[in-house]
Parts: sequence; C-alpha cells; structure tokens
Amino acid sequence: MILAIDLGSTSFKAALFDETMTMRGEGSAYLPYRETGEHVTFEVEAARECLASAILQSLDAAGSQASHTEAVVLTSQAQTFTACDEKDTAVLPFISWQDRRAAALARTARTELPDFAYHSSFHEPLAGLLVCLLKALSRQGVLHQNHEILPLPACITRALTGRTAIDANLAAMTGLYSLQTDSWHAPFLIWAGIKAGQLPVVIPTGAPAGQTVENNPFDLPAGIPVVCAGNDQTAAGYAAGLEPDAMLVTLGTAQVVYQRVDGKPAARSGLVRGPFPGGGYYRMIADDYGGNLISRAIEQLELAGGFGEFFRLAGAGLESGRIAATLHVRKGAISWEGAVSNEEKAAGVIDWLCARMAGAVDTLRADHKPVYLASGGGARNAAWVRHLESKLGAGELPTRPADPVRGAAHMALSVPAVQRAAARSESGRPSAS
Repeated sequence: MILAIDLGSTSFKAALFDETMTMRGEGSAYLPYRETGEHVTFEVEAARECLASAILQSLDAAGSQASHTEAVVLTSQAQTFTACDEKDTAVLPFISWQDRRAAALARTARTELPDFAYHSSFHEPLAGLLVCLLKALSRQGVLHQNHEILPLPACITRALTGRTAIDANLAAMTGLYSLQTDSWHAPFLIWAGIKAGQLPVVIPTGAPAGQTVENNPFDLPAGIPVVCAGNDQTAAGYAAGLEPDAMLVTLGTAQVVYQRVDGKPAARSGLVRGPFPGGGYYRMIADDYGGNLISRAIEQLELAGGFGEFFRLAGAGLESGRIAATLHVRKGAISWEGAVSNEEKAAGVIDWLCARMAGAVDTLRADHKPVYLASGGGARNAAWVRHLESKLGAGELPTRPADPVRGAAHMALSVPAVQRAAARSESGRPSAS
C-alpha cells in the first residue's frame, strides 16, 4: 500500500492506494486555525494530531494496518512553517501563508530585492512568503540564527525519517530559493536575516527524502521510503497526465490554470512558476476568487438553499441572458450594478468568474494544445462549466482526474524502491481464476 498525504490549507488528507493504483481508503481532518489580527497560525501538536487522525481514518476505511504500508508520499501547501531550537522544541506555532504580519515588509522588499522575479517562483515578494515572514520574525527578536526553520512538509519528513528535507518545487515557492542556481539564494537569506544551515536540504521533486525511522509519531513501519511530491497543484497536474503545453483548469475555492511546459518560463506578473517532477517546469495563474466568492454571494443574497439554490438561479439567468451588467468585488464583498433579481446577480457572479478564468487561459494558451477541466469541485456544476466553455470558445472541455493524493501516489511509483514494493505486492496477490 502507498500512503499518499495532502497537507492542504483547510484540512490534511490521507489516502491508501494498492499496487494497481486503486484507492482503498481515505480520511481527512480540519486544521484548527487561530486568527488574531494579522496573525494566522495553528499549533505544531495540533497539526500532528490532524495528520495522525487522517492516516488512521484511511487505514480504517481500507481495512488495513499501518504495518502494510510500503511507501509514504507527501504533497503540501507552500510557505507555512515553524521553527525549533537546539533541543528540537518548537519555538513558534505553524505560521500560515495566509498570515499578513509581513505586508509592509513585502512592499519594502520589492525595491530592496530587485532581482526577486528572476530567481523566484513569484514575480514579486508577497506577505505570506517565508522570505518576508522570516525577516519580520528576525526583526522582532523571535527568530534566532540557532533556530532551525521547518516548512510544513519538511517538518513531517523530519518526523518520519529524521532528515529535514523539502523538494525543489516547494522550496522555489518560499522566496528564498533561486530557480537559476537550483539552491537557496544567499542575497535573499541575508535580507531575511537567516543562514542556509537553518533551512532544509533540497531534493528533486518526486524523490525520496529518506526512509521511516523506528518509533515515528505516526506508527508507520520503519524502513519504507518517504517521497516529496511538490505543491498540490503540481500533484493534481501529475494525476491529470498533462502533456507539455496542455492546461488544467480547476474550479475550486480559488480558480487555477496550471500548465506544464518544457523550458523554464520567464517571470511575469501574476504568474507562478517552478520545476515539474521528472523534468521540465510548470507555470500557473491562481485567482483569488472561485467558490469562495460564490459562498459570499450566497451569504449576501440570503439563499437558504445554499449552493443548490445559487446554481439554479445562476443557470436560469445565464440561459435567459439575464446577467448583471457590472459586478464589483471589494474586500470579499460583492456589489452589483444593473441587476434587480437574484437570478441576474447569481448569473453575474458566474459570468465574472468565467471572464477571469478565460483571461488566465488566454495568457497561457499555446496554439492547438488542449485545455482540460479538473474533475470534481466546480466541474460538477453544469451552469459554471457551460458558461466557461462559451467564454473560451473551445467547445466542450474534456475532464481529467486531478486529485492531488492520486497524483502524489503515481509520482511515488516512479521511485525504484516503491516500484519494487509494488511488484512484491502484485506477485503476492491471489489469482482471479
């Protein structure tokens, strides 16, 4: 069995896959965030408890035992991190990428780090990136140079293997790593007030960080490989089997267009880029809005029927052409111009979202290359999908399975040690005669 883990922003998920890549069981646990002003955090022990719960749920659902696990693979949110002292004691809670305490420093960094876009996954420093958060903590005297910095996936690989490692796909999203030299970038570290020795070892995306140790906190067997599978969008793209230049559209809490490319993409405003497992790169446009804006519309329109009622109204408005002429979004609040009915307002939200998504696709579009729709999420809502197809003018969008845990499990199968374990399991199965 391969245990695939998705360290997501809302919840941690775990799924067990057998040697045929059939999912046998899954589980999840929501993260208990604490939000105080600009600070968004969760406790280190709470994160471990969430992951342990998700793993146990997946084992129970599969009717399996931890001892049957033959490999572990991790895909993760980026930027979220903690730090520990020489005694391996956490000195910080996990600070989320959603934290905004470093917003002013991010604006300063745009002039003080003039070559940031050339090196980083992001075009400009952002408040939630490690480079800015670490400088804020160093200035406050909270972070010292004898502290080890542990991004979330590195913290889990350390707990499992005893080795602190992160893959290049996630390292590039910290704002501390150079895509040009494939290493931590000294000028960015100096600006943030840290040293390279405080950071994890960087390994290729899709490579093993090491093997599980005895008495690990998740009770997994010792000696099995632990593979690092990059960010969740990359794992989803891997699950979709994207060919070079093909795009994957995800209609989730936020809308995303993800594209696999052969050559290193140039830095560009609004674009995220980084290494793709097995060679090549990706480039991505992640919108701030998607299902989260629909949730806001449901609240403002006081729709007791929730998403079902919203999409019924939106579908009727779109079909009849009754669409709010102008929609404004400010700090998450929506205002409509030229709209009277809830049908017009709901249709206006979908029209606004689809126009943004079509613009993102046009930005990345390569001639004659396919655009796929990630299955699940918003892809289950016909009104949303049909209107997006009309905006793109490309006919019906073919769907691709794009579950990050499945993509991570497939990525793990490229590791020889995992292949050997899968082959042993396959040979030990009874025949179907």
